[in-house]
Amino acid sequence: MNKASDSVLSFPSIEFKNDDWIKSSLLYWDKIYRIVPQGYKPRDSVLVQKACQHGLIETVALESADKSKTADEFIKFYDNLEFIPAGLETTGTERLHPGKIDDRLYPLLEKIAQKLFNDNMLLIPKPVVRGYMFYLSKVVAERRNLNRGTDDRDSWAIDPYFAEDANFGEFIYDRDAKWFYSSLFIYDLFPADISNVPIEDIIHFIEERKELKVEFRNKIFDFVNELAKYESEGFTKEKIEGFVEEIETSKKDLKKAIEFQNVRSNVSNLFTVGLPIGLSVYNTIKNPSDPFSIFTLLGSISVGAIASYLKYAPVREERENYHISYLIDMDRELVGKKAYPNYPYLFDQFIND
Repeated sequence: MNKASDSVLSFPSIEFKNDDWIKSSLLYWDKIYRIVPQGYKPRDSVLVQKACQHGLIETVALESADKSKTADEFIKFYDNLEFIPAGLETTGTERLHPGKIDDRLYPLLEKIAQKLFNDNMLLIPKPVVRGYMFYLSKVVAERRNLNRGTDDRDSWAIDPYFAEDANFGEFIYDRDAKWFYSSLFIYDLFPADISNVPIEDIIHFIEERKELKVEFRNKIFDFVNELAKYESEGFTKEKIEGFVEEIETSKKDLKKAIEFQNVRSNVSNLFTVGLPIGLSVYNTIKNPSDPFSIFTLLGSISVGAIASYLKYAPVREERENYHISYLIDMDRELVGKKAYPNYPYLFDQFIND
């Protein structure tokens, strides 16, 4: 991704679970996309229907190139697995629409599908559906320069396993590794009690204050790019603090503009960005260095590792084209507390159960 996108692709499901996630996302991005197979009618809330009517939520029309590339990557992924993580051995099934599948995968999926529903949904083992949908969302987002975002903490935590082509071993806590898939936490941005804010107010905000969102997104994008590219000690602590100060200033302006009636601006949801960060950066910002501890860079911005990469070369080669994903965590237990979900634990559970 070579520029900050103004839109986000929701993953991993078609339906939106939380209207407040829609509102919060539209305070950051201008538009939300989702993958809806031809002929399928989503079961949308009234708020989602209104957002669709105003062009704020749109459907991605899957192209043959999307399904073909996803099939290529999905087959390569399974062929090259050095071991099967526990999360891909779980029982249970999920539905997958045939319209999302490349023809080359039908022989494989038909062998393991248990039933063909009246609504044309294949019933397939959950791990297979999970892996396929992660790859499909990655391909669709890459081909359209979209960010990927979710409110599903578990899905977000295990997404790097697929996005980074399983470049992780059974031991994910190697503190001497050269690169780590990491979390960049931003507190104090999206108001948590946004339920009572009409979607019309969100729409008005988007129309009137778009420039503030653009500025803030660009600051985040530039900083994430810098963090993900550095592999030497040249990335000084002062340079990091300079980026963070600019982000905090831009965030303050954006937050001031988000002044909806009866909304407490000091009680916020947690906004998290996933990205690769090198050990040299952690050595720069932490002394002594422990990538897996949460470190506050400045103000409301913190960082911490989720898992150590198994191989260094693929990360170095792909650092110009790494895969960023975003999580707006709607967990009410986190609201008003500077508490962080244990993403390394969730990832480790997926690998080792």
